Amino acid sequence: AVESLLKRGRKRLRELMRSERGALLADDAGLGKTYVAAAIMREAARPLLVIPASLRTMWRDALGAAGAGATIVTYSAISRGAAPVGEFDLVVLDEAHHARTPSTRRYALLARLATRARVLLLTATPVHNRREELGALFALFLGARAHTASDAELARLILRRERAEVAGAVAIPEAPAPEWICVGEDAPILDALLTLPQPVP
Repeated sequence: AVESLLKRGRKRLRELMRSERGALLADDAGLGKTYVAAAIMREAARPLLVIPASLRTMWRDALGAAGAGATIVTYSAISRGAAPVGEFDLVVLDEAHHARTPSTRRYALLARLATRARVLLLTATPVHNRREELGALFALFLGARAHTASDAELARLILRRERAEVAGAVAIPEAPAPEWICVGEDAPILDALLTLPQPVP
């Protein structure tokens, strides 16, 4: 069932990317956006993957597991002007809402990289503040047409599956409810907990 869902997602994305040069995959968290994107990248000759720096290890592991490869660059590197050299036939933007502001150097460099490439946007939160932000993301592959398109035209470019929709086809494990365990004040587990490092802010 999982493979069937991934295949349907890939098929729909391929259709959109062929006809419109791009699409937005906005599945709920945990439904496999990473692996659908990896499958699309596996079919590209020279894919570029743009990610938040904190996701580098996760993406390297996912690409390795999927047998895919890509040039990887972070949003922060692009913001500093460190764009990768060469032309790419596919640009994948993970957490694409990081590219929603057209007035930034980041956006200008991404727009240049996307000029001759197909674009796959990934985010579980497609609209953070305004509809204009969604239009800015779609402009990376639609150009000016993204700003005059109707809501229905833009909605057609979004593939979004929600957890409730997928739950009928795929058994998604649920975390058990927390259980309270009473321990005495001199229990060794309390000493072990106190030696843990402070959480990262």
